[in-house]
Amino acid sequence: MYFEPTTKQLIKHRDYVKGQDGKYHMVDKDGRVLSGIQEWQGSYWYFDKDGVLITKRNYVKSQWGMWYLVGSDGRVQSGLQEWQGSLWYFDPTTYLLVKNKDITVDGVSYHADKDGRVTKNANQETGFDPSEINWTYELGAGEGDSRLAIPDYIILHEVGAESGAAANASYLKNNWATANTTFVVGDGGQVFCVSDPGYVSWGALDANPYAPVQIELGRTWNRAQFLQDYAKYIAVARYYSNYYGIPTTLDDGGVGTKGDKSHRWVSRNMSGDHQDPYGYFASWGISEDQLTHDINNGVDMNQLNSVVYSQRQ
Repeated sequence: MYFEPTTKQLIKHRDYVKGQDGKYHMVDKDGRVLSGIQEWQGSYWYFDKDGVLITKRNYVKSQWGMWYLVGSDGRVQSGLQEWQGSLWYFDPTTYLLVKNKDITVDGVSYHADKDGRVTKNANQETGFDPSEINWTYELGAGEGDSRLAIPDYIILHEVGAESGAAANASYLKNNWATANTTFVVGDGGQVFCVSDPGYVSWGALDANPYAPVQIELGRTWNRAQFLQDYAKYIAVARYYSNYYGIPTTLDDGGVGTKGDKSHRWVSRNMSGDHQDPYGYFASWGISEDQLTHDINNGVDMNQLNSVVYSQRQ
Protein backbone atom coordinates (compact mmCIF):
# COMPACT_ATOMS: atom_id res chain seq x y z
CA MET A 1 0.00 0.00 0.00
CA TYR A 2 1.12 3.59 -0.59
CA PHE A 3 0.62 6.40 1.93
CA GLU A 4 1.19 10.01 0.94
CA PRO A 5 4.47 11.01 2.70
CA THR A 6 3.21 14.39 3.99
CA THR A 7 -0.37 13.64 5.06
CA LYS A 8 0.23 9.94 5.81
CA GLN A 9 -3.10 9.27 4.12
CA LEU A 10 -3.66 6.20 1.96
CA ILE A 11 -3.73 7.13 -1.72
CA LYS A 12 -7.10 6.06 -3.17
CA HIS A 13 -6.72 6.94 -6.83
CA ARG A 14 -4.54 5.60 -9.62
CA ASP A 15 -1.34 7.62 -9.61
CA TYR A 16 2.38 7.66 -10.41
CA VAL A 17 4.18 8.49 -7.18
CA LYS A 18 7.63 9.03 -5.74
CA GLY A 19 8.51 7.16 -2.57
CA GLN A 20 10.68 8.25 0.34
CA ASP A 21 13.55 6.35 -1.24
CA GLY A 22 13.37 8.50 -4.36
CA LYS A 23 12.08 5.62 -6.50
CA TYR A 24 8.89 5.74 -8.53
CA HIS A 25 5.83 3.51 -8.21
CA MET A 26 2.37 3.06 -9.69
CA VAL A 27 -0.58 2.73 -7.32
CA ASP A 28 -4.17 1.76 -8.10
CA LYS A 29 -7.44 3.24 -6.85
CA ASP A 30 -7.17 1.22 -3.64
CA GLY A 31 -3.65 2.42 -2.86
CA ARG A 32 -1.97 -0.85 -3.79
CA VAL A 33 1.50 -0.61 -5.32
CA LEU A 34 1.45 -2.30 -8.72
CA SER A 35 4.07 -4.37 -10.51
CA GLY A 36 4.59 -5.55 -14.09
CA ILE A 37 3.46 -3.67 -17.21
CA GLN A 38 1.21 -0.72 -16.39
CA GLU A 39 -0.44 1.95 -18.55
CA TRP A 40 0.01 5.60 -17.62
CA GLN A 41 -0.69 8.74 -19.64
CA GLY A 42 -0.66 7.04 -23.03
CA SER A 43 2.45 4.90 -22.53
CA TYR A 44 3.28 1.59 -20.89
CA TRP A 45 5.83 1.25 -18.10
CA TYR A 46 7.46 -1.65 -16.30
CA PHE A 47 7.62 -1.99 -12.52
CA ASP A 48 9.55 -4.83 -10.87
CA LYS A 49 8.15 -7.31 -8.35
CA ASP A 50 8.62 -4.73 -5.58
CA GLY A 51 6.68 -2.12 -7.56
CA VAL A 52 9.76 -0.04 -8.45
CA LEU A 53 9.99 1.54 -11.90
CA ILE A 54 12.80 -0.12 -13.86
CA THR A 55 15.37 2.44 -15.03
CA LYS A 56 17.69 0.11 -16.91
CA ARG A 57 17.21 -1.03 -20.50
CA ASN A 58 16.15 -4.68 -20.33
CA TYR A 59 14.06 -7.39 -21.96
CA VAL A 60 11.48 -8.41 -19.38
CA LYS A 61 8.68 -10.90 -18.85
CA SER A 62 5.31 -9.37 -18.04
CA GLN A 63 2.64 -10.52 -15.63
CA TRP A 64 0.93 -12.12 -18.66
CA GLY A 65 3.96 -14.22 -19.57
CA MET A 66 4.83 -12.16 -22.67
CA TRP A 67 8.15 -10.41 -23.19
CA TYR A 68 8.77 -6.69 -23.76
CA LEU A 69 11.76 -4.41 -24.25
CA VAL A 70 11.95 -1.68 -21.62
CA GLY A 71 13.94 1.51 -22.11
CA SER A 72 16.24 3.21 -19.61
CA ASP A 73 13.32 5.38 -18.48
CA GLY A 74 11.09 2.38 -17.77
CA ARG A 75 8.93 2.92 -20.84
CA VAL A 76 7.99 -0.14 -22.93
CA GLN A 77 9.61 0.24 -26.36
CA SER A 78 8.21 -0.23 -29.85
CA GLY A 79 9.50 -0.02 -33.40
CA LEU A 80 13.08 -0.77 -34.47
CA GLN A 81 15.31 -1.24 -31.43
CA GLU A 82 18.88 -2.32 -30.72
CA TRP A 83 19.41 -4.91 -27.99
CA GLN A 84 22.52 -6.96 -27.20
CA GLY A 85 24.26 -6.13 -30.47
CA SER A 86 21.34 -6.91 -32.81
CA LEU A 87 18.32 -5.11 -34.22
CA TRP A 88 14.78 -6.16 -33.28
CA TYR A 89 11.33 -4.84 -34.19
CA PHE A 90 8.50 -4.47 -31.70
CA ASP A 91 4.96 -3.98 -32.99
CA PRO A 92 3.83 -0.37 -32.31
CA THR A 93 0.35 -1.58 -31.29
CA THR A 94 1.05 -4.69 -29.21
CA TYR A 95 4.67 -3.89 -28.26
CA LEU A 96 5.48 -7.56 -28.89
CA LEU A 97 8.54 -8.81 -30.79
CA VAL A 98 7.84 -9.40 -34.48
CA LYS A 99 9.14 -12.64 -36.03
CA ASN A 100 9.19 -14.15 -39.54
CA LYS A 101 8.04 -10.99 -41.25
CA ASP A 102 9.20 -8.29 -43.68
CA ILE A 103 8.81 -4.77 -42.32
CA THR A 104 9.49 -1.25 -43.59
CA VAL A 105 10.81 1.53 -41.36
CA ASP A 106 11.40 5.05 -42.74
CA GLY A 107 11.37 3.69 -46.28
CA VAL A 108 13.94 0.96 -45.56
CA SER A 109 12.96 -2.69 -45.94
CA TYR A 110 13.92 -5.17 -43.22
CA HIS A 111 13.30 -8.83 -42.44
CA ALA A 112 12.70 -10.23 -38.96
CA ASP A 113 13.86 -13.87 -38.80
CA LYS A 114 12.37 -16.75 -36.80
CA ASP A 115 13.99 -15.42 -33.61
CA GLY A 116 13.01 -11.82 -34.29
CA ARG A 117 16.50 -10.65 -35.24
CA VAL A 118 16.23 -7.94 -37.89
CA THR A 119 18.46 -7.29 -40.92
CA LYS A 120 18.02 -5.05 -43.91
CA ASN A 121 16.60 -6.83 -46.91
CA ALA A 122 19.57 -7.49 -49.15
CA ASN A 123 17.47 -7.39 -52.31
CA GLN A 124 16.88 -3.65 -51.96
CA GLU A 125 20.46 -2.97 -53.04
CA THR A 126 20.60 -2.14 -56.75
CA GLY A 127 23.64 -2.89 -58.85
CA PHE A 128 24.46 -6.41 -57.61
CA ASP A 129 22.76 -9.78 -57.37
CA PRO A 130 24.46 -12.96 -56.13
CA SER A 131 23.52 -14.68 -59.38
CA GLU A 132 26.29 -12.58 -60.98
CA ILE A 133 29.05 -14.28 -58.99
CA ASN A 134 31.71 -16.11 -60.99
CA TRP A 135 32.70 -19.25 -59.07
CA THR A 136 35.66 -20.27 -61.27
CA TYR A 137 38.25 -19.63 -58.56
CA GLU A 138 36.28 -20.74 -55.49
CA LEU A 139 38.29 -22.64 -52.89
CA GLY A 140 37.67 -26.37 -52.85
CA ALA A 141 37.10 -28.91 -50.09
CA GLY A 142 39.77 -28.70 -47.42
CA GLU A 143 40.86 -25.24 -48.57
CA GLY A 144 40.31 -22.03 -46.64
CA ASP A 145 38.81 -21.59 -43.19
CA SER A 146 35.78 -23.50 -41.89
CA ARG A 147 34.96 -20.97 -39.16
CA LEU A 148 31.95 -18.69 -39.48
CA ALA A 149 32.99 -15.05 -39.13
CA ILE A 150 31.46 -12.73 -36.55
CA PRO A 151 29.54 -10.14 -38.62
CA ASP A 152 31.23 -6.94 -37.49
CA TYR A 153 33.09 -5.70 -40.58
CA ILE A 154 33.06 -5.68 -44.37
CA ILE A 155 36.73 -5.14 -45.27
CA LEU A 156 37.70 -3.21 -48.41
CA HIS A 157 40.97 -3.93 -50.24
CA GLU A 158 42.54 -3.36 -53.62
CA VAL A 159 44.95 -5.90 -55.05
CA GLY A 160 48.10 -3.77 -54.83
CA ALA A 161 49.48 -5.00 -58.17
CA GLU A 162 49.01 -3.96 -61.79
CA SER A 163 46.71 -6.83 -62.65
CA GLY A 164 43.01 -7.50 -62.94
CA ALA A 165 40.40 -9.39 -61.00
CA ALA A 166 40.54 -12.85 -62.58
CA ALA A 167 44.33 -12.98 -62.36
CA ASN A 168 44.23 -12.10 -58.67
CA ALA A 169 41.37 -14.48 -57.92
CA SER A 170 43.43 -17.23 -59.57
CA TYR A 171 46.46 -16.25 -57.49
CA LEU A 172 44.46 -16.35 -54.25
CA LYS A 173 42.97 -19.70 -55.20
CA ASN A 174 46.43 -21.17 -55.80
CA ASN A 175 48.00 -19.56 -52.71
CA TRP A 176 45.09 -19.72 -50.30
CA ALA A 177 47.24 -20.88 -47.37
CA THR A 178 49.10 -17.56 -47.52
CA ALA A 179 46.16 -15.23 -48.16
CA ASN A 180 42.63 -15.30 -49.51
CA THR A 181 39.65 -12.96 -49.55
CA THR A 182 35.97 -13.44 -50.26
CA PHE A 183 35.65 -11.61 -53.58
CA VAL A 184 37.79 -10.00 -56.23
CA VAL A 185 35.91 -7.42 -58.32
CA GLY A 186 37.09 -6.07 -61.67
CA ASP A 187 37.66 -6.87 -65.35
CA GLY A 188 34.60 -4.85 -66.31
CA GLY A 189 32.44 -5.24 -63.21
CA GLN A 190 32.82 -8.99 -62.71
CA VAL A 191 32.64 -10.52 -59.24
CA PHE A 192 34.88 -13.53 -58.62
CA CYS A 193 34.33 -15.56 -55.44
CA VAL A 194 37.36 -17.14 -53.76
CA SER A 195 36.19 -17.82 -50.19
CA ASP A 196 32.50 -18.33 -49.45
CA PRO A 197 30.69 -15.34 -47.88
CA GLY A 198 30.11 -15.73 -44.16
CA TYR A 199 33.32 -17.62 -43.48
CA VAL A 200 36.65 -16.34 -42.19
CA SER A 201 39.02 -15.40 -45.00
CA TRP A 202 42.68 -14.47 -44.66
CA GLY A 203 43.22 -10.96 -45.95
CA ALA A 204 43.40 -8.71 -42.90
CA LEU A 205 45.25 -10.44 -40.04
CA ASP A 206 43.53 -9.86 -36.67
CA ALA A 207 40.35 -8.58 -38.33
CA ASN A 208 39.76 -11.84 -40.22
CA PRO A 209 37.49 -13.53 -37.63
CA TYR A 210 35.20 -10.49 -37.59
CA ALA A 211 34.66 -10.07 -41.34
CA PRO A 212 32.17 -12.32 -43.16
CA VAL A 213 33.16 -10.58 -46.41
CA GLN A 214 36.46 -9.11 -47.63
CA ILE A 215 36.52 -7.53 -51.09
CA GLU A 216 39.50 -6.90 -53.39
CA LEU A 217 39.39 -4.58 -56.40
CA GLY A 218 41.48 -5.39 -59.45
CA ARG A 219 43.39 -2.58 -61.12
CA THR A 220 43.01 -1.07 -64.59
CA TRP A 221 44.31 1.85 -66.67
CA ASN A 222 41.04 2.05 -68.61
CA ARG A 223 38.67 4.74 -67.35
CA ALA A 224 35.43 3.15 -68.58
CA GLN A 225 36.41 -0.14 -66.97
CA PHE A 226 37.32 1.59 -63.72
CA LEU A 227 33.85 3.16 -63.53
CA GLN A 228 32.27 -0.29 -63.98
CA ASP A 229 34.59 -1.95 -61.49
CA TYR A 230 34.24 0.73 -58.83
CA ALA A 231 30.42 0.81 -59.06
CA LYS A 232 30.23 -2.99 -58.72
CA TYR A 233 32.72 -2.98 -55.83
CA ILE A 234 30.56 -0.50 -53.93
CA ALA A 235 27.38 -2.44 -54.75
CA VAL A 236 28.87 -5.71 -53.45
CA ALA A 237 30.00 -4.01 -50.23
CA ARG A 238 26.58 -2.47 -49.63
CA TYR A 239 24.75 -5.67 -50.49
CA TYR A 240 26.64 -7.72 -47.93
CA SER A 241 26.54 -4.93 -45.36
CA ASN A 242 22.76 -5.08 -45.60
CA TYR A 243 22.73 -8.87 -45.63
CA TYR A 244 24.73 -9.16 -42.40
CA GLY A 245 23.19 -6.14 -40.68
CA ILE A 246 26.47 -4.18 -40.77
CA PRO A 247 26.20 -0.36 -40.97
CA THR A 248 27.23 1.18 -44.30
CA THR A 249 29.67 3.53 -42.62
CA LEU A 250 33.35 3.68 -43.53
CA ASP A 251 36.23 3.52 -41.03
CA ASP A 252 34.16 4.84 -38.13
CA GLY A 253 35.23 4.22 -34.54
CA GLY A 254 37.73 1.78 -33.13
CA VAL A 255 37.85 -1.97 -32.66
CA GLY A 256 34.37 -3.37 -32.10
CA THR A 257 32.58 -0.55 -33.95
CA LYS A 258 30.65 -2.30 -36.69
CA GLY A 259 30.84 -1.03 -40.24
CA ASP A 260 32.69 -1.17 -43.52
CA LYS A 261 36.45 -0.87 -42.96
CA SER A 262 39.37 -0.19 -45.27
CA HIS A 263 42.51 -2.29 -44.95
CA ARG A 264 44.15 0.93 -43.76
CA TRP A 265 41.70 1.08 -40.85
CA VAL A 266 42.66 -2.49 -39.93
CA SER A 267 46.36 -1.52 -39.94
CA ARG A 268 45.76 1.53 -37.78
CA ASN A 269 43.42 -0.14 -35.30
CA MET A 270 44.35 -3.82 -35.20
CA SER A 271 47.41 -5.12 -37.05
CA GLY A 272 49.40 -4.89 -40.27
CA ASP A 273 50.82 -2.11 -42.41
CA HIS A 274 48.60 -2.06 -45.53
CA GLN A 275 47.09 1.27 -46.55
CA ASP A 276 44.70 0.20 -49.31
CA PRO A 277 42.46 0.97 -51.05
CA TYR A 278 42.99 4.73 -50.79
CA GLY A 279 46.12 5.09 -52.91
CA TYR A 280 44.68 3.37 -55.97
CA PHE A 281 41.38 5.25 -55.66
CA ALA A 282 43.23 8.57 -55.41
CA SER A 283 44.99 7.80 -58.70
CA TRP A 284 41.54 7.90 -60.33
CA GLY A 285 40.30 10.95 -58.41
CA ILE A 286 38.26 9.09 -55.77
CA SER A 287 38.77 10.89 -52.45
CA GLU A 288 38.19 9.40 -49.01
CA ASP A 289 35.05 11.55 -48.72
CA GLN A 290 33.78 10.21 -52.05
CA LEU A 291 34.35 6.62 -50.99
CA THR A 292 32.65 7.26 -47.65
CA HIS A 293 29.65 8.81 -49.41
CA ASP A 294 29.34 5.99 -51.92
CA ILE A 295 29.56 3.25 -49.28
CA ASN A 296 26.86 4.99 -47.28
CA ASN A 297 24.54 5.99 -50.12
CA GLY A 298 25.43 3.97 -53.20
CA VAL A 299 26.93 5.21 -56.45
CA ASP A 300 25.42 7.99 -58.53
CA MET A 301 27.01 7.27 -61.91
CA ASN A 302 26.52 10.81 -63.20
CA GLN A 303 28.22 12.27 -60.13
CA LEU A 304 30.95 9.62 -60.23
CA ASN A 305 31.65 10.37 -63.88
CA SER A 306 32.15 14.03 -63.00
CA VAL A 307 34.90 13.33 -60.42
CA VAL A 308 36.87 10.46 -61.96
CA TYR A 309 39.94 11.65 -63.84
CA SER A 310 40.07 11.38 -67.61
CA GLN A 311 43.06 9.12 -67.15
CA ARG A 312 44.73 7.49 -64.22
CA GLN A 313 47.45 9.56 -62.54
